[in-house]
Amino acid sequence: MPATEFSSGTSQLELSTSQIRTFCTVFELGSYSAAARRIGLSTSAVWEQVKEIERQYATRLFVRQGRQVVATSSGQRLDDLLRPLLAGLDSTRQIMHQQSESWTGRVTIATGVRMLIEEVGTALRAFQRRHPDVSVCIHQSDSRDAEPLVANGDVDMALTLEPGPGYAGKAVTLEPAYDIDYLLIAPPRHPLGQKRRVHPADLAKYPLVVPHQDTYSRHLVDQMLHQHGLTDSARIVVETANSAFTAACVRAGLGVGMIAGQANGPLCKGLVVHSLACWLGQARIVFVRRRGAHLSPILRQLSDTIRSVTTSSRDKSNR
Repeated sequence: MPATEFSSGTSQLELSTSQIRTFCTVFELGSYSAAARRIGLSTSAVWEQVKEIERQYATRLFVRQGRQVVATSSGQRLDDLLRPLLAGLDSTRQIMHQQSESWTGRVTIATGVRMLIEEVGTALRAFQRRHPDVSVCIHQSDSRDAEPLVANGDVDMALTLEPGPGYAGKAVTLEPAYDIDYLLIAPPRHPLGQKRRVHPADLAKYPLVVPHQDTYSRHLVDQMLHQHGLTDSARIVVETANSAFTAACVRAGLGVGMIAGQANGPLCKGLVVHSLACWLGQARIVFVRRRGAHLSPILRQLSDTIRSVTTSSRDKSNR
């Protein structure tokens, strides 16, 4: 393939949707041939489209490294700028289809097991009453895999614990949904049930069931133990992927657990529950959406229903 010469002309950009999609796919896969297979074009056609974009921007976007192509700094910047435009354009079809109140179809969401049990299930029932002809497909996810599910278009949106400070998802945006509490849970008739309030020092007396190390919740737990000089004395016996697993381990008698959840929710029913808000603060649940995509009417109504039902439930429990 011949080398491309660049000129810095002042003519107006003339990029097609096909060219933008091709560029973003090459950026994602790091290969002209892999991008060609996904898009359904020949490798030479993909190469020519990328070269035409390079000509129009008068800069090189990719360089070869072995069998792969790697984006230059200009290529990385252009992907940041074009990908949201592509997401916005893709979302217009769904919005136009959902203009009618009688729209029938499917929305796809991803959420965690605990959220489905405690908050989302109730909200989905309220949503179903309003839109009986709209089906909802649910994927199980956590904060680690929510972004790729949304970014790749596998789900319309995800609902997850907010990642910790410093998180910067390039392909998604986060929108606050509602807050929940960090809780200490223990089996029925556990000695902690005799206490009106627990102190971090109480945790070192019992085996602990805590979140995985690469989660923000675990970071908060480790920070609390460190601040109270309990890092060495605390005995962690189980690490889990989500609060529902933690509750199951606590019920099995493996130890006391730390979760983000609802004190009056079904997950904690029958267990000893203490708030850890004074030590860990509150946890925030967020909607994860594809960056640049316009929110369709149905997704907006679903989001508003989830937020409204959860807020109403919290207000009732606090009375």
